[in-house]
Amino acid sequence: MSSKKLTKLIKELNSTLDKAITKQSSKSSKKITSSTTSKEKIKPVIPPTREQLIDKINVSDKLKHCIFHPRKIQEITYDILQHTSYPDYSLSIIFCGNKFITKLNEKDRRKKGPTDILSYPTYSPDLEHNFPLMDTEDGPIPKELAAVLANEHKLILEQEKYLGEMVISQPYIVDYCKQKNLSLNHHMALLLTHGVLHLMGYDHEVKKDYLVMRAKEKEILAALEEERGPEEWANLNLLKDEAVKEEDPLPE
Repeated sequence: MSSKKLTKLIKELNSTLDKAITKQSSKSSKKITSSTTSKEKIKPVIPPTREQLIDKINVSDKLKHCIFHPRKIQEITYDILQHTSYPDYSLSIIFCGNKFITKLNEKDRRKKGPTDILSYPTYSPDLEHNFPLMDTEDGPIPKELAAVLANEHKLILEQEKYLGEMVISQPYIVDYCKQKNLSLNHHMALLLTHGVLHLMGYDHEVKKDYLVMRAKEKEILAALEEERGPEEWANLNLLKDEAVKEEDPLPE
């Protein structure tokens, strides 16, 4: 990337940040002014309902036949978020095939072959460090631009309350559950919990971090089981009706 192009891009991003910050400050200023001049104009802030927050969780797929029920995935993801510091945040979940996730895995992690889940947090403390490792059409992202991008993502996280995206390979996890004789539904609950924690900044590259993340996963899953009760949790179903009724059922 040429120095002129880099300088222009940094200026544009800084300008975007300044506008967003100015807009937010203006909103705050108006709130303060109205509260001191006319109490009658102050309207109580009505928090979003459970259904509204569930609707904000976006579930889509890149498959001919996705076996997971979108609403059920939305609901359990919402329940997972209630046991984190981000209960009213939104995120996106994309179900795909092995070919699609392999491309992402090789491009973003430099690892060959498919995987079960990839998480793309809007912001995490190590984002500024990770940006320079990514390649663009013009080559690696320079450190100067990485700092600006990290700040912009932090702003999006705070103002838009958007944690990020997770991509899940349906065939990969179906095969994995068959091989390990695992419940597909409960494994999906674990994967969604795992993905949410990644979006929050948890990692497992070293053993110490792995143990912390694993403990949090167990804590959340135990809370979900307690809320539903042993019988309902044992019969957890995140699949579409037609997937459950297939002659060759998926592992339960």
